[in-house]
Amino acid sequence: MKLVNDNQLTFLIKYIVLSALILLNVKSICAQSWTDLRLQSETYYEEGNYEMATSYAEQTLVKVKEELGEKHSDYRTQLNYLGLLYRGLKRYSDAVPIYLEALENAGDNLGRNSPSYAIRLNDLAELYQLMDRYSDALPLYLEALKIMEKNSRTEHRMYGEFLFNLTLLYIEMGRYTDAATFSQKALKNKELNFGKNHVEYGDALNYIGLTYHRAGRYEEALPLYTEALEIMKKDFGEEHDKYITVLVNYTFLHMDLNRFEEAIPLFYKLLEVNEKGSLDYGAVLGELAESYHKIENYTDALPLYFETLEIIENNSGKDDYWYIYYTNSLASLYSSMGQYEEALPLYLECLEEVGERLGKNHFEYGSLLNNLAVVYHNMDRYEDALPLYLEALENPEISLNDDYVSYKTGVRNLISLLETMSSDRENLPVYMKILEQAEEEYEKDYSQYKEWLLKSEKVGSDD
Repeated sequence: MKLVNDNQLTFLIKYIVLSALILLNVKSICAQSWTDLRLQSETYYEEGNYEMATSYAEQTLVKVKEELGEKHSDYRTQLNYLGLLYRGLKRYSDAVPIYLEALENAGDNLGRNSPSYAIRLNDLAELYQLMDRYSDALPLYLEALKIMEKNSRTEHRMYGEFLFNLTLLYIEMGRYTDAATFSQKALKNKELNFGKNHVEYGDALNYIGLTYHRAGRYEEALPLYTEALEIMKKDFGEEHDKYITVLVNYTFLHMDLNRFEEAIPLFYKLLEVNEKGSLDYGAVLGELAESYHKIENYTDALPLYFETLEIIENNSGKDDYWYIYYTNSLASLYSSMGQYEEALPLYLECLEEVGERLGKNHFEYGSLLNNLAVVYHNMDRYEDALPLYLEALENPEISLNDDYVSYKTGVRNLISLLETMSSDRENLPVYMKILEQAEEEYEKDYSQYKEWLLKSEKVGSDD
């Protein structure tokens, strides 16, 4: 007979005890009613333990199905509860079948024209929207609204909620005209159900403002943001997320309206409510730098750009899109200050990154080519500037048509360069060679530009 040693015996004892505990726990769960399990799930949820809350919600659903059946209202309630938990944990792939079952259940047991069915349509649409499945979400929202209208529920607050959600979807889809239409209806419903001083009304004002803002209807957006700010300030104060959300939109609207001096104190307000060194703080700092840059206050803009870049690098690294964006802004600032030697390496860095990320046919790449050419031009490095101006004009997103502002700017820059080069008779053959090479590369006729070079006098341009 083979004896076990002390270590093996200890392990066996622990294994037996653990197995017994697991068995007891399983029996305990089996013995619990669905209401006990649901209560346990809610307790975990209130404690912030969402994983355990979800685990107990899953067990509750099984129990309810066993004890009451799928047609019982408590089964539908539990489906909705479990779906919300999955959604909160961003387990969207788990949530979809639960929401689909909840929808089917409501349709089979309550009717496909009932308000309850409309609510389940809205729930599923919201989930699809979170998953960026906009084409799946849109018909569900529209169907939910039709059902509420058939039931004469257009004054019900849930109808307003559906309108509001549809507005947000249209904003995300870039369909701002549709968003504006439904947002006005949502606002009327919010006023009817909550009054003009309620946060729900303030939320609606903010999103309608955002709709007009995104559509470029800035003057219409301004009073909506202003009213929303007043409501949020009254209800929550200036440090609450609700107030800050509207303030961000309000501040950036001032930037889009070119009211940079008015935007500056608003950006300082946003700095106060963001953690120093965080990405959000860096984003606000960068836009503050842009504001100073726009009003030609270069002294204040310069250190803010440096601090912005440092924050982004510390949080996300130099590969972050916004690091490249603000590097380009810093290069532009140096160029505006006439410090071309500092601007040059920054533009070169941005050009390489944008070319790799977005491709050489992207508008941003063409714009950077033009900016880099301007720097070379101002440094009297004409041989470097000329091919860049030409390449920028060949960029498909810049050369859309002769009325396109970036194209006209590029043409003016090129002609200005050719005027300057025309008096440089010594290097004329070099410049002609560059034009000939460009003609071959782009399969274009640049004879008009060659004529500019051969003229000693300046000729005016209709551009």
